[in-house]
Amino acid sequence: MSKFFIGLFLVIIIIAGLFAFYSLRIPYDKVIEVPEKTPLSIPKTRVKILLVPGHDNLDVGTTFNRINEELLTRKLAGEIFDLFSKDDDFDVKITRDIETGDYISEFKIYFDEQKTAISEFKNYLKKDMKEKIKNGNVEIDEPIVAHTTSTRASDILYGINMWANENDVDFVLHVHFNNYQRSQMSKAGAYSGYSIYVPEHQYNNATSSLAIASSIENELKTSFNPSTLPIEKDTIIESQGLIAVGANNSRNKASILVEYGYIYEPDISKDETLQKMAELTYNGIKNYFAGQ
Repeated sequence: MSKFFIGLFLVIIIIAGLFAFYSLRIPYDKVIEVPEKTPLSIPKTRVKILLVPGHDNLDVGTTFNRINEELLTRKLAGEIFDLFSKDDDFDVKITRDIETGDYISEFKIYFDEQKTAISEFKNYLKKDMKEKIKNGNVEIDEPIVAHTTSTRASDILYGINMWANENDVDFVLHVHFNNYQRSQMSKAGAYSGYSIYVPEHQYNNATSSLAIASSIENELKTSFNPSTLPIEKDTIIESQGLIAVGANNSRNKASILVEYGYIYEPDISKDETLQKMAELTYNGIKNYFAGQ
């Protein structure tokens, strides 16, 4: 009798187990929903751009009647800054305050605190370039157009190059307007049009600088004419001695200087002219980096 009850008990357990299995199993046609994992957010690398409105309140650059270059470069750089500041692909900075013309605090402090370091940076690069020339590693190639620079301006420009290197700036754009010496400076000159200065081809930043300059020139020529000054006939001009674009190999990455036109040209200071120049410059830079 005990064997009978044991067997019956085992049968009951098996039946109960089978019932539980078939009652609780997930139907084959039911989809198991797995919570979706949130994808990792990878921060986008933004292109770093530094705008340098040529000259400043102590050195206004060239003038024509009531127009001075410092104010004009600041207005144009401000228009370019506004366009890039609205573009999430770019991280743009400017060296001078658009309204006052003063250097913004970050650069004021840097120039002051790094005064000795900037001087050492400049002197080291000059000495190193002399050695490279002496050893035949670099050939002397004087710039087509001579640019005279005061000691103060030289220190500022080398300081900007040093800051740009330390902050890994991808591209530095120096904004300028042109003029030339003639007997009657109060009267408009004979030449007109834009020109772009780039590092001489032996410099480390020459290739990328030339590529960006070409991209900007492709845009500018759709609405403006290139310089008619004979020595600027190539429009994009290499310079070995221009500090702004990296004299003595002082810039790690791309730097160019654009002379947007001659300061005495009739429409050069009009808002619509500056806005168009800014738009075309923005397009040229955007097109270059979009292809990288």
